[in-house]
Amino acid sequence: MNAAIRIVGKTVLFYSLVILGATFVMYTLLWAAPGDLRDVLCPKGCSQERKAEIAKEWGLNQPLLVQYGRWLSKVARFNFGTSVSFSQGAPISTILKRASLLSSGLVFGAALLSVLLSFFMIWRPIRWWTRGLARLGQVPLAIFSFVPLYILAYWLVMASGRLPLWLTESGWISSSVRNHWIDIGLLPFGQELEWTAELGWLFFVPFFLSMLLLAIGNNNLVEQTSGVRAEFDQLKQQHFMRAVRARGSSWMGHLMYNMLLPLTQFFTTRAILLLGTVVIIESIMGITGIGWLLWEATKRRDTPLVLAIALFATALSCLLQMLNEIALQLIDPRLRKE
Repeated sequence: MNAAIRIVGKTVLFYSLVILGATFVMYTLLWAAPGDLRDVLCPKGCSQERKAEIAKEWGLNQPLLVQYGRWLSKVARFNFGTSVSFSQGAPISTILKRASLLSSGLVFGAALLSVLLSFFMIWRPIRWWTRGLARLGQVPLAIFSFVPLYILAYWLVMASGRLPLWLTESGWISSSVRNHWIDIGLLPFGQELEWTAELGWLFFVPFFLSMLLLAIGNNNLVEQTSGVRAEFDQLKQQHFMRAVRARGSSWMGHLMYNMLLPLTQFFTTRAILLLGTVVIIESIMGITGIGWLLWEATKRRDTPLVLAIALFATALSCLLQMLNEIALQLIDPRLRKE
């Protein structure tokens, strides 16, 4: 019990320092970036007296360490401030709530989907006709995996303009659904639409397609498959697996049990990488998650919102890695000895 508490305590302390350092670097970069926050707060220009009041109100006339310390003390009380230009005056916590839920679901779903697709990619059926069916799915996935993510997203957006017309001509959807689809585009997230049973599926299919693109794009699927295949081959050659096969026992159960640790690491690593890629898919597909929010806040120089998004992404990445390390050390006694 004491060893477990020590492991958890050391890991939490380490990643707390990582979050502190990452936020300081981000704050310093924003502080040193060209431009002035006072110009954003006064887009049409204002007097020198008003600029002095804004500088005093936001602490812009104080040294960098003092500004960072004030921001850090507010964050410690879960006070992220208000938006400057994206949604002026709105609490940042309210803006981030829905965006973080969308992006978290997208990232975790894509990471899990990439692990499941990796098992499909290494599947080698015994019967020849089943092997042919598997190849029909494996080969296109491997080909699309080498295409950059933004090109896959662009193809999907272009296809969405022709798909509703084809579905209407084929009799799959009615003309009213087609008109709604064309009006709202491919992804209806962030738009006020009246929920109906006929239009309800339009809210889930595009989200799954975006998740699929994240799972296979930018060579993600091929890289994930190579790692899973290497772990499988290594485990099959272990002495205990040979003993299981020699005894005639079910070796697949032992194999999958011992794959839990590497699969946990694969999932965590993939989720962290996808968290940095989500800005591409959300910006192109129009999903109003933290990636899209970061892009819009950066364009509008909304410094408090950018800092809050950076803090959320850093904290989520560190939390995933921290939970992964704690799980590995608590499950595998060899790591505790090391």
